[in-house]
Amino acid sequence: MPAEARAYPRPLPNLEWLGKLTEEILEPDLPIVDPHHHLWDHPGSRYLLDELLADVSSGHNIVATVFIQCGSGYRSSGPEEMRPIGESEFVRAIAEEGDRRGSKTKICAGIVSFADLRLPNVDAVLEGQITAAGGRFRGIRQIAAHDPAIIVLYPAAGADGRRELPPRSQAAAGA
Repeated sequence: MPAEARAYPRPLPNLEWLGKLTEEILEPDLPIVDPHHHLWDHPGSRYLLDELLADVSSGHNIVATVFIQCGSGYRSSGPEEMRPIGESEFVRAIAEEGDRRGSKTKICAGIVSFADLRLPNVDAVLEGQITAAGGRFRGIRQIAAHDPAIIVLYPAAGADGRRELPPRSQAAAGA
């Protein structure tokens, strides 16, 4: 089962439209964690560290962000199932650059990666994601509803479709 990067549509922001409204920051001291954002660099569409820093510097007290898998930065070679690990490597490098710049926001404090949970060797992919995220790994995003070909996620898991993955130490997972 190939673990391919999906080309999600990423519209360009309309800065003129966005600039039409400015809202008052109601609680500027309230600590906020942005729990879901993406990073990408595609022809005609880019959202990387500079764009994220501009967004988190809007006046709110954004103390941390969590990157959620979006199919960017996959490895272009190696075993198919291991290619998504490239996204964690890509995001970790951006996060570390945010640290080097001294951002008040902990950029990508958490990384939610992708692993095809149907794979018999998913444990190797999970270990690769944990290592690649460098202490920022927080979980796996599997978008079952996105793919009509995925009818049964875990046929070997039993009648209720669940199975337990082997436990991992919280230290290894960066918790």
